[in-house]
Amino acid sequence: MDTLTRTGIVIPANDGTDSVTAYRLSQRSIGNKFDSAGVLYGQGLLSARPAPGTAGRIFKPTDAGLQGVSYWDDGTAWVTHGGTELLTWAAPGVEVPGLTGVPVSTSGSATLVSGPTSGRRIVKSLTVSGPAGSSLTLTLAGVTVAKFSFTASARGSEFPVLIPVAPGETLAAVASGGTVGVLASYGYRSDAVVTRLGLASVTSSATLVAATGADRVVNQLWVANSGTATATASVTFAGVAVLASTPIPPGGLLTLDLPYGLPSGQSVTAAGSSALTFMAAGH
Repeated sequence: MDTLTRTGIVIPANDGTDSVTAYRLSQRSIGNKFDSAGVLYGQGLLSARPAPGTAGRIFKPTDAGLQGVSYWDDGTAWVTHGGTELLTWAAPGVEVPGLTGVPVSTSGSATLVSGPTSGRRIVKSLTVSGPAGSSLTLTLAGVTVAKFSFTASARGSEFPVLIPVAPGETLAAVASGGTVGVLASYGYRSDAVVTRLGLASVTSSATLVAATGADRVVNQLWVANSGTATATASVTFAGVAVLASTPIPPGGLLTLDLPYGLPSGQSVTAAGSSALTFMAAGH
């Protein structure tokens, strides 16, 4: 019997002297070597990816928008690798090619971004300004997501954000107490990979991101208080507290730029001592 130098696989000698038993042992050696060191590769739509549990497998999704992304099975969960283009789009505030946006000045209501016919428009930054005593309320898909109150004159305050706007939805502004200015800078993706994972107005507790059979990544968590009194916020990711009774003042906005991996079967829960808006976006 001979042993291959690079792989360590045992093979029969090439002189016809090995027995039938030696040939059987050689076949077992080859099988065992590939089982322990071989790489199992698969590809297809992400929705068709098998359940994790076979350590060492690699899966390459063919979905649009997942170029350069691959997944490795660690025996318990699928772990994401690569995908620079996707990671850039999912990072709050990071510029992407083709960003656009039109400055809006309003003393009433105005549409900032309308959802596309397909895919997502991804808002990457918000710039707001207004005179002292004015306020700006943002709504997304009809839900109040933030309220900025200007106790002093504000000029061009910029916020890095990740706000995916889906088909049929609108990101809108409502001003009061004066003329306010707002600029939502956004880019367009033809797919729905980077998306809003959860949006909820919570007065006690609720599931913000429901458990599914897929791994996800939360890139930005958004907590806003559009009320008139301080409220406390608590958020739990897969059973781990990332916010615990954190005070949010009236008109306050708290954003956490994570990212936080959420394995399949896990959820995100949110709780507020009074009305708060929670939003999670990612991929």
